[in-house]
Amino acid sequence: MLRGSPQTQYVAPTVANHHDALFKEAFSSPESAAAELRAILPHALARALELENLALVPGSFRSKELAESHTDLLFTVPILGKPALVYVLFEHKSFSDRWTPFQILGYMLDIWETFRQENPTSAFLPPIIPLVVHHSASGWTRSKAFDSLFDPNLLAIPGLSQGLPNFEFHLDDISNLPEVQLRQRAFGAFVTLAVAALSRSHESPEALLEALASFADLFDSLLSAPNGARALAILFEYVSRVSPNTTPQDLERALAKNTPKAQDIVMTIVDQLRQQGLEQGLEQGRAQGRAMTLLKQMKLKFGTVPTDVERAVVSAPSEQLELFLERILSASSIDDVMRG
Repeated sequence: MLRGSPQTQYVAPTVANHHDALFKEAFSSPESAAAELRAILPHALARALELENLALVPGSFRSKELAESHTDLLFTVPILGKPALVYVLFEHKSFSDRWTPFQILGYMLDIWETFRQENPTSAFLPPIIPLVVHHSASGWTRSKAFDSLFDPNLLAIPGLSQGLPNFEFHLDDISNLPEVQLRQRAFGAFVTLAVAALSRSHESPEALLEALASFADLFDSLLSAPNGARALAILFEYVSRVSPNTTPQDLERALAKNTPKAQDIVMTIVDQLRQQGLEQGLEQGRAQGRAMTLLKQMKLKFGTVPTDVERAVVSAPSEQLELFLERILSASSIDDVMRG
């Protein structure tokens, strides 16, 4: 099994939470979360944690009403060989939010309250390590400290801050993360590509595809890996949501500069989309398959296919694709196929 590759059933996200969905897919694996913690936490803290025994806590510590309003991932991990646990809270942000420390404090209170209910005889609360993973065009521009939410003129009054919470969350700002630094994190292929896509999601479609194409070797790895077809489909589904006009052929052209397997990768993506219906239902997945078949026949019969024709084919409804597929049998030109 490919380390860090997605395994559970994937549910296509709405446009509003596509960043969050990919983030959870990438970091819900304890192996991927451990690699992230080794890269971000202070060295002494990371060494004290038994990250090989990191375990995902199922469910949410927030109330049911708020369950869909956050994207936290919660893990437990032993520390210094002791039975006591540390909780590690992952939070994802695709914009700089001044109130993030307040949000994190709410999560921490919920975690501790749940712990008290489940461990009424425990003399101590477990420490919590909050980590925010962020990406945006500007990068993180807000304070990480809870006391930044108060008027500094009031905090200057002697004794006032003594009764107030005071903590900072750990921050991983992956905005425009350089390729060499991302590769050094020792993620699996899927997680590396997911982080690359998240970090460049605010850029133009061309820049996003170019950034992903620099990891062509990892696309190759996914192509032949267990769960790799599903991982490729999830990645393209995300790309198509942040760049709605991006087609599989756009990805193929970008990858073709760095790998001879570009067409195989894209065909695998389309086939998986067709099987799982990750875009707009199974019918659209089937339409993608028909579109790919038609484009392949066009290339074999007429040579190069203009970009505007590719886009027209990919966006065509199923009934029109059926008509195009009938016409290509006797057509003498691309215009004959696409007329009317």
